Amino acid sequence: MCSASTIRWRAGRATAAPRRIRCGRRSPAGGPGHEGGRARLAGAARGLRDQERAGDPAGARRRAGGACGGPVAAGTGVAPVTRSPLRLTYLALAIIGAVVPMRYFLRWFLENGWSLSGMVEAWHANDATSGLTYDLTIAAVALTLFVIVECIAKRDYLPLVAIPATYCIGVSCGLPLYLYLRSRPL
Repeated sequence: MCSASTIRWRAGRATAAPRRIRCGRRSPAGGPGHEGGRARLAGAARGLRDQERAGDPAGARRRAGGACGGPVAAGTGVAPVTRSPLRLTYLALAIIGAVVPMRYFLRWFLENGWSLSGMVEAWHANDATSGLTYDLTIAAVALTLFVIVECIAKRDYLPLVAIPATYCIGVSCGLPLYLYLRSRPL
């Protein structure tokens, strides 16, 4: 949460006191809110007042960057959505990680029937497939624990979507999906 100034009257004098307003940005340390500096906020507020007096309220908000100094889209008061190449790579890997394994699973189900017990039996057909099955199971459990702990610590619950994706599709979809959701700007 960002700090902003409000005026309070005490003993006949006006004094500035911090007021908490929610801006949605996270602190660099991963805490629940962004702490903006009072000096920067006061300077931004002065800049807003000066520009609004000059007749440019939307431009003033855009240049000052909202309550906490972050970027604001033109005239909307909302930060623009940015997709870095790394985020797009995570998204592409999540999609590929969903499509490629499902292609093979569907082919297997069409050839052998829709029996889950037959699929589990095929996972343990020899030592190589059993080792791979246990490897992916342990990775899925570790990813689940990591996602839960991170979501609770950051109080950001959208990345929990990666858990059903991990168990219903696979780790090849769940891990890149979690990385994509985790790397979004808050």
